[in-house]
Amino acid sequence: GAMMKNITINEKNIKRYDALNIARFIAALLVVAIHTSPIEGNLGYLLCNVIARVAVPFFFVTSGYFFYIKFKENNGYKKIYIKKLVVLYTVWYILYFILRGVSIGLFIIGILGDSYSGLVENSIINSIIYLYKIIFGTTKSGVCFAVPFLTIGILISKYEINNNIIIYCY
Repeated sequence: GAMMKNITINEKNIKRYDALNIARFIAALLVVAIHTSPIEGNLGYLLCNVIARVAVPFFFVTSGYFFYIKFKENNGYKKIYIKKLVVLYTVWYILYFILRGVSIGLFIIGILGDSYSGLVENSIINSIIYLYKIIFGTTKSGVCFAVPFLTIGILISKYEINNNIIIYCY
């Protein structure tokens, strides 16, 4: 008969993130809730526009955390990771602009609409931002939104802040 090998895994070398995996599952459900608004009324508003809004920053923070762990283990990982992100964002934004028929200039103005709205409040640019919001529904940009939360995750990992956080589960 065929020989079978017993494969043993040294559990000391594998760090499990069971609580984090549960949190990721819940956050994924919250992202779905944001996009589908499964509940109507005040409860739905509370769920989709207040509670569920922690999900995307949560994913950015955890991505930054694990990025730093990989980066510490392998300096070449940073280059691979950044190249992959640049390709992903480039392809997405090219498709986004083609599908929406919008120029890069409007994209930049869209960023001004949220992150730097105070700078353009009483100017002609504010009218352009208003038009941009009509076209896209929002001025939020993944690039501008992601950087602060990825940085938080990196800092948590770098300074091992997570070792000082105690989570009580009842």
